[in-house]
Amino acid sequence: MKKLIDRLAQTHDLGHSELLQLIEMDNPEAEEYLDLDVNAVKDMFAYYDFDMTIRDSDIAAMESTMKFLLETGMIENTVDINSLVIR
Repeated sequence: MKKLIDRLAQTHDLGHSELLQLIEMDNPEAEEYLDLDVNAVKDMFAYYDFDMTIRDSDIAAMESTMKFLLETGMIENTVDINSLVIR
């Protein structure tokens, strides 16, 4: 979802906070911007945390994902997760 939000923010000249306001569940424009059925958006909404705060648990999840990608051969090199995050 973050990639989607980033892409939409760039494409539509919106900041993340503006875009998050647009995507609120009661906003009929969300379906148009996401190009998804509004019921699908509502179902998926519960799975995501739109808080922009980066927590230690987020870093741990990224490290876990990197480990999985390395083990399955989807990436070849490790990534310094902390170098990608501004705190």
